[in-house]
Amino acid sequence: MEKEKKIGIIICHRYHRCAGGKCLKVVIGTHPIPQKYFLTHSKLHTWDSPGWQEIIQPTLATEEIRLSYN
Repeated sequence: MEKEKKIGIIICHRYHRCAGGKCLKVVIGTHPIPQKYFLTHSKLHTWDSPGWQEIIQPTLATEEIRLSYN
C-alpha cells in the first residue's frame, strides 16, 4: 500500500472563491504562458524544479509572445 500524500493548493486572488478547479483542470500546452503569470511564478519559485522546467518548456515561448497573452 502506498503512503498517503498530502497536497496543498495555492488559490490566486483572481478567483479567490475557487478551490483550484479553474486553473488545475487547464491542459498543459494549449497556449503560451502569459507574461504576468510567468513573472508571478518566477518570483514564487514555483517552476524552479527540473520537473516543472520540463513541463512548462513547450509553453514558455518568447517574452513578446507571452506579453501578447497578458
